[in-house]
Amino acid sequence: PIVPPAFAELAAVAELHGAVFFPSGAGGGDVGVHLGAAPPSAPFLACADKLGMHPLAIAIDRGGVQLLALPH
Repeated sequence: PIVPPAFAELAAVAELHGAVFFPSGAGGGDVGVHLGAAPPSAPFLACADKLGMHPLAIAIDRGGVQLLALPH
């Protein structure tokens, strides 16, 4: 499948905390989007870390998606 299995696991954790998680772009696992009324929960971030995924500091506003800082 084009979407990595880890995305399904993260989607399930996000849903438990009132959010959604889905692939962005072509869906090959390079970028996923967490969307919710609140920032990602601690359990979601722990699961993402366990799966080798790390958050990007980006935001969406009238100017579109902008990179705020590169991860270290």
